[in-house]
Amino acid sequence: MAYTSTVKDNVTRVLECDTVDDFLHAQGYFHYKDRALQIEMLRIIAGGRLSEILIDNEETFAIDKFMRTIGIYHYAKIEAQENDQDLLKFLTPYLNGINKAIKERTPIELKLMGHRPAPYTITDIIATIKIMSYLGLAQGQQDLEKLIIELLKGGVDVNKLKSFFKIDEEIDDGLVEKIKKIKIYEKSLDKTTQFIKALPKVSASNNWISNRNGHVLMACDPHLEINRLPSVWYEMKATIKELDQTYVGITMPGVPCFIMGSNKAVAFSFTYGFMDQIDYFVEEIKESKIRVGSEFHKLKKRIETIHRKNHLKSEISIYETDSGLLETNIDDDNLRDGLYLSLSWSNHKSGGLETLKALKDSFQSTNAKEMADALSNVCISCNWLIGDDQNNIIYQQSGKLPLRKSGGILPLMGYKKENKWSGTLEAHKLTRFENPESGLLITANNLIDYPNEHHTQSINAPMGDYRRDRIEQEVVAQETDTLEKFKKIQHDITSLQAKKYITKFKALEELLGSWDYQYDISSKEATLFERFYTHLFINFFSDHFIDSKSSEFILTQSAFVADFYNFFDETFFGDDDSLFFSRKSRKEYVDDAIIKALLDEAKPWGEVNKLDMNNIFFDGKLPKFAGVDIKDLPIKGNRSTVSQGSIFRAHNRNASFCPSWRFVVDLKTKETYSQIPGGLSDRRFPINNYISDITNYFSENYRSNSLS
Repeated sequence: MAYTSTVKDNVTRVLECDTVDDFLHAQGYFHYKDRALQIEMLRIIAGGRLSEILIDNEETFAIDKFMRTIGIYHYAKIEAQENDQDLLKFLTPYLNGINKAIKERTPIELKLMGHRPAPYTITDIIATIKIMSYLGLAQGQQDLEKLIIELLKGGVDVNKLKSFFKIDEEIDDGLVEKIKKIKIYEKSLDKTTQFIKALPKVSASNNWISNRNGHVLMACDPHLEINRLPSVWYEMKATIKELDQTYVGITMPGVPCFIMGSNKAVAFSFTYGFMDQIDYFVEEIKESKIRVGSEFHKLKKRIETIHRKNHLKSEISIYETDSGLLETNIDDDNLRDGLYLSLSWSNHKSGGLETLKALKDSFQSTNAKEMADALSNVCISCNWLIGDDQNNIIYQQSGKLPLRKSGGILPLMGYKKENKWSGTLEAHKLTRFENPESGLLITANNLIDYPNEHHTQSINAPMGDYRRDRIEQEVVAQETDTLEKFKKIQHDITSLQAKKYITKFKALEELLGSWDYQYDISSKEATLFERFYTHLFINFFSDHFIDSKSSEFILTQSAFVADFYNFFDETFFGDDDSLFFSRKSRKEYVDDAIIKALLDEAKPWGEVNKLDMNNIFFDGKLPKFAGVDIKDLPIKGNRSTVSQGSIFRAHNRNASFCPSWRFVVDLKTKETYSQIPGGLSDRRFPINNYISDITNYFSENYRSNSLS
């Protein structure tokens, strides 16, 4: 293999390669050399082998059971067998590079556990893609739909439920009665795996692209958990002589090619698209058989054996329907008669290979249309923004959209044939929008409302428009687009959500009217508004849906409000007073929340909104003098600011939605600038490679790279 490797700024792995095969081999080698622990932790967790290899306790055993049930590795293995020769030829150098590094070094942490990594395979790549598609993405939609089922089971007012969650489907008494009889084994918003830091979970993000000044500029900042070391992303720059091409961008250790970034001709990035790729169905079971029409058929059963370090091995039974997974008590093999839920996920049995082919094709794309064609085949729900050096800009949707009978947010009777999915929408029919007259495309997890007969059916729970509107406001405010301007916008912490509430309600305006709506770490007003919003949500939700303790849990111990706050805001600012405000007016809710917010003195936002950056293996369990963690970092921003800083508790640890990589590029000058909350390597020494860019990240400084 012919390549040279250097490290720039202790962050960016720089490769000079003769051929594509040279690059892929080098990328695989350095992915493992620098991020072996990250890659192995993902393999162990996603494979459901934590209690076998690392620590055997009830928490790790629960994670293993969950992962085996979802079947990430089970179906990744099946997909890998369907691989074609062209893709295998493309992937082989990457796999050879990783496996060369595996032979050279095993992380000391795994050696101490007695674990010796197996060779890396296509199955492992596909499993990584499936994890990226599910955790924090499709799983968020799943939690929302399960919460709605739980609320119906609990007897909430159906009209209120439909209004709050914007449900267009009919909810008849028959459906409600069936839901009340269902045994729910897994509660919403309480997945054991939801906040495991070793696994990649992209959620809220921003990206925008402009050709207003005759050439393309793009900015992007994917948001996910940053309270981990190393960062999820691995930044690379690669020059490949065979293609006469240079790339700068982020990569995912364990997956070939680039996830976001730019080459000399094309820039590309994505935000999470909130496509509904998950549905629940109500199934009827009798004598261990499932109802299909008027008959009962034998269920498919998968046995998973979990080996444990300190306990006897355990076997769990997973039942599968034509729709997907049957939700059962996996600790009890006795399948009792009654009604159950089954879960369908469009990437459950496929998607990995299509995504690998898309990455392969995108890697060799030379213009925006080629890139859009390639990326439309990615199985993950994404809003891609793409621009090229010919001044074209494109919005491209990706994700496997189920072709379903209904709106997708309510469960249907699984035994009825007409309720089943009839496949998924072909990639070329997904929404695409090219070269708008405004010269500007922006996405921030909001509803993308471009014309497409399928698009309006694909998204039923987007985030609000606050971040998107703020970006547009700042971009349009100046006639000339520049990288410096884009960088400044990426750090913007003005909350249009706070402004909307304060200017609407006189009592709030009297209290906070002099505030500039900035979620700066020194702002006490930001803390006061968040207290107000917390009490407002809890009071409202507990009055109309569930008790105050559960409402508080949803707000403070889950990602529900960070993801789906728009449901609440649209309801609270809606025009219809009859459903929610007949007994208690908006003003009374606001006044009550203000009184509760003022009970304690407000601290600066940075003292309230802070996190620890913990090593992904030790997860904060080592003493401070070990130097593997960084404690008590104040975080600016909140759920509705461009620089998002959502911190919340989940499973006794802090979780976060924050910018995990900031990147801007000018395709005319071939300049790129970026920053990342971490470093190149997962090794503690040398320290410069472990935490090398954290100072830049928190001081808003950018590193430069050139595509020339």
